[in-house]
Amino acid sequence: MCALRVFDRHIEVDLVLTAGHAVPATTAKLRAALAPLLAGRAVHVTVVDLDAG
Repeated sequence: MCALRVFDRHIEVDLVLTAGHAVPATTAKLRAALAPLLAGRAVHVTVVDLDAG
């Protein structure tokens, strides 16, 4: 993860993916992992870079 910003109604997560990982699957797993901690906030995920690994 590159950045995490927390606001009243949502959080924003910037991340770098490693090559070979699907964006939809990775962001879905991230949202699911964060869900218990969000107190109803929406999650906005941005892939900012790709690491060739």
